[in-house]
Amino acid sequence: RELDSSEKEGDIDTQNRVEEDMAEKSAAVILMKDELPRLQEILAAADAVTEETKISAILRLLDGPFQDRSVLFFTEYKATQSLLLSKLFARFGDGCATFINGDERADDVVTADGRRRTLHETRESAADKFNRGEVQFLISTEAGGEGIDLQENCHSLIHVDLPWNPMRMQQRVGRLNRYGQAKRVEVYTIRNPDTVESKIWMHLNAKIERIMKALGSVMKHPEDMLQFVLGMASPTLFRELYTEAGAVPPEDVSGFFDSKTKSFGGQGAVETVQKLVGNVAKFDFQSASAQIPQLDLPDLRPFFKAALQFNKRKAVEENGGIDFKTPEPWLESPGIRKQYHGMMFDRRSAEDKILGVGQRLVDMALEQARDIAANATALYPGLIEGPLFVCRITDRVTTQTRNIRFAIAGLERRAGGWELLRDWQLILKLNELLAARDPRRYRAACDLPAAEVTLQQSAAEAHLASRLAHFDLPFELPSVQTLCVLLPGSAPVPTGSEIEET
Repeated sequence: RELDSSEKEGDIDTQNRVEEDMAEKSAAVILMKDELPRLQEILAAADAVTEETKISAILRLLDGPFQDRSVLFFTEYKATQSLLLSKLFARFGDGCATFINGDERADDVVTADGRRRTLHETRESAADKFNRGEVQFLISTEAGGEGIDLQENCHSLIHVDLPWNPMRMQQRVGRLNRYGQAKRVEVYTIRNPDTVESKIWMHLNAKIERIMKALGSVMKHPEDMLQFVLGMASPTLFRELYTEAGAVPPEDVSGFFDSKTKSFGGQGAVETVQKLVGNVAKFDFQSASAQIPQLDLPDLRPFFKAALQFNKRKAVEENGGIDFKTPEPWLESPGIRKQYHGMMFDRRSAEDKILGVGQRLVDMALEQARDIAANATALYPGLIEGPLFVCRITDRVTTQTRNIRFAIAGLERRAGGWELLRDWQLILKLNELLAARDPRRYRAACDLPAAEVTLQQSAAEAHLASRLAHFDLPFELPSVQTLCVLLPGSAPVPTGSEIEET
């Protein structure tokens, strides 16, 4: 019941915890009539196994294509996690690997000296060790499938077993395939093609490929809508596929799959995507309610050009579009070209020429901007009257599922008090500053003492906290945090920044 509820609510953390516990709790299930002799037969067959073929296949990968690499493993089961840890310790020595799971402990792990131990490791500590290269291998259950970045020192992933839901596969790969990844991510899946699970997976993969082909007639990049299509399925569909397939005779698996998934990704999904794409392209956001941000694609143009300049690339204006060489850090992403011509921030343009949120180039620029550590700067004199604080509003209660995780607002200090800027108003303000005097071409000092800036920051956060009711956010315990501050500057000096010509 808890698993069904978490699936319907999209509570991934609870799903991961419940699924990890299912295997352990299954030992307490009351046996059916005549089940004990059958289980004893299975145990006897297991005792006769002299080689773990899946483990052997993994070790061959580590000796072959993944030799001397950091490798991320994903498995559904904590018992498999402990077994793999033991085998890696035996081959590469203690300390070569760590783990992530829901209860932050791995039982029955055999160390290199043959002792059986229980290991303890927090999720954050394991991720930090792996990213710093202190351990070569990280073995994670689904507890590491979301909300953690592991791309700093690894581009190799092995699925030790198959998850029930194909969205989990994407989430797993997403731990490595993120901005900052310097290499193409390589993924291997270890499976026995003769098992029912593998047969169901092959049927599911084939159906997903057919869906993607159908969506190809709707949009140039159908992979962008894959998660949407998967999300249209019943939350329990994928779990039922695997649990019920075990009772189906091998010759009937194909028919069972077709019957069970007849509505999954059918014409209804394609028609829905087609309507969404068409309606978004025609929608006039500027004429909508004032509650909707009064921005559209052209307002992204200054940011994207600034991102190119940050990477020492120059955007050349040409017939309303821009030409540019792709920054080196972005080239490792699949499908990215070395040079682009005539790219537009205009919905009326050809689809392969439109730049906007969701398009890979813009998304990489956004990811890169989020990673910039600088949080204070002084602007050219006269651009702003007083400090401009950019704040993030979050909820200290994080257990509920909602479609708003945080909000952004700006507060500018003026003679008459604070001016509150919603996120879209803040973007317009920053674009105006950029157009008036490019702050990257000048270095400016700030005459405000640090203590005064700190006092004004506290005042800005308090003012924003008092106005949160105007944002209509679904937060129970909202919290305000300053992300960065723009300060009025003095004594500008040109920087002479270097930009590579296209």
